[in-house]
Amino acid sequence: MGWANALGMVAWGVVMLLAAAVLTPSDYGVGGFSFFACGIAFALSDAGLTAAIATHPPVGASRHRVMLYALAVCGLMSLLLWAAAPLIARVTSKPALEQLLRVGALTPVLSMAGRIRVAFGQAAMKFGRIAIAETISTLIAATLVVVALFLVRHPVVLPLGLLLRGGITSATSLLLIKSEHNFAAGSKEFSFYLKFSGAQIVERLSNYLGANIDYFIVGTFMSQRALGLYTFSYEVVSLPCRLINTPLNRIALPAYAKLRDKALQLFYQKISTATTLPSAVLLAPLVVLSPSLLSLFGDKWSSATLFIKMLIPVGIIRAFLNPIGSLVLGRGRPVLTMRWNIAYVLTQTAILIWCTRFSLEAVCMGVTFAAVLYVPMLYLYLYRPVTGGTLQCYLTPLGWGVTGAASAIGTSILLLKLIGFWATALGVVAVSVLLLLFLVNRIDKVIGSKKTVVQKE
Repeated sequence: MGWANALGMVAWGVVMLLAAAVLTPSDYGVGGFSFFACGIAFALSDAGLTAAIATHPPVGASRHRVMLYALAVCGLMSLLLWAAAPLIARVTSKPALEQLLRVGALTPVLSMAGRIRVAFGQAAMKFGRIAIAETISTLIAATLVVVALFLVRHPVVLPLGLLLRGGITSATSLLLIKSEHNFAAGSKEFSFYLKFSGAQIVERLSNYLGANIDYFIVGTFMSQRALGLYTFSYEVVSLPCRLINTPLNRIALPAYAKLRDKALQLFYQKISTATTLPSAVLLAPLVVLSPSLLSLFGDKWSSATLFIKMLIPVGIIRAFLNPIGSLVLGRGRPVLTMRWNIAYVLTQTAILIWCTRFSLEAVCMGVTFAAVLYVPMLYLYLYRPVTGGTLQCYLTPLGWGVTGAASAIGTSILLLKLIGFWATALGVVAVSVLLLLFLVNRIDKVIGSKKTVVQKE
């Protein structure tokens, strides 16, 4: 499943880059905002029931009641988003949002059948089938969206892409993943799924808002063009984190639950280094390469150069801090993460609302300031209570990232003069990939040695 998820992120990352090449910053901004709003409905639409089904698959009467409840919640979320579309468009002063949100509002309903089937497939350990279904649906949906982008050249294609992906994923999942019924040992009463659902709704809402509150604030208080420039710039600096961190976090999660004390601290340090250093080496050269890179998207994006440069530290710090969430979950402390997300949303909202009074440059400065501020805060609130590790152990991966970033900038300046943009860019990507492979190999050795120890015991 890991490679399927990675492929999905790469495919939709390419789609968003192609969308930037086709759409204007204003259209890209309103399309990105529709992604955020539809994403909330999608994140809450299963009420956390897919996670409950995967771990405790219901049977008999509970099975039917859970499935009906899940479909009812999906329908409610779709209806709420569809009905709220005019209000959201009016509050944000973006009339075009209404049409986009109403298109995307159908996504939870179309995707729910497939998500339930995938959850039962996870319970039955049908990971190969799930990966095949997800890969097929991703490739078909991404191809259709790219074709539609070049034919229509309208931001409605972006929420339509969510709709297509949800529907195609449901179709492929229902066709390829067989439904299992012999789950009596893990089944629970319907009341269990209701309680699980309530807790998951709060957690998912806090997680999603924590990851996307900046888009909402910028989209509400600034123009469509400003939103488009910010969305594109932030997507560029966040791409390495999304491509690298998600697969590594899945690998690390089981190990976090087994390791203790010094072994846990050293393992987390390796994971954090593997996410931070390649991201820093990949992002830092954008200081000198971004003008040439953005010229590929046309003159309409030339003003994004400054914002990308200002947000590069945010991308590196995000890659550094991101693994902490999996660490806390692996140690069985999800309440800490939920509390942190709530505090993060409140802090980020206050900073961004104040910054939007001035300019988009001020917003980028505020986001960067907040990212730096969160480094010591996460150490005090999450890392130290969960691992007991020292500040030096916590900051070592960030130190490697800063060193790698400085070296990458200096090398890129020299190579840009000697061999040109394309050779330099390819060299940066190649070095980042080699670094990632080397660091992941070290992680695999740690996991392998731990398994050997467990088997001997």
